[in-house]
Amino acid sequence: MRTLILTVIMILVLSVPVMAEEWETTDTLLLTTRIIDWGQTRDIVTRQIDTVRLDGTYYHYQENNLILGSHPSITQVDLYFIALIGTDFLITKYANPTFKKWWNAIGIAIETYCITGNAQIGVKIKF
Repeated sequence: MRTLILTVIMILVLSVPVMAEEWETTDTLLLTTRIIDWGQTRDIVTRQIDTVRLDGTYYHYQENNLILGSHPSITQVDLYFIALIGTDFLITKYANPTFKKWWNAIGIAIETYCITGNAQIGVKIKF
């Protein structure tokens, strides 16, 4: 966990000053939603027991990300989100402004949908 926190801090500390001119509010929003989803995905991966729904039925948490698969390891989750956030930084720095605008809009929409759905079923943010 200490390594994960240090990795996130290093990404932020080293990348943001370099991109200060290109950085916008939507970049901050996308980064924030990615980190929240990252924490929720880590929670899903660590849940090994069935959970009771409000209606009394049981279900087992599983990841719905097509790239990660339904039962990824913590390492796979961490590497996925580090790569995804790194890609976001590269797009912020080098992509065409129109592409960047669409990338951020689609990313924020997807992440918001995932975060909201996860929160509704009781998924926490865990690092």
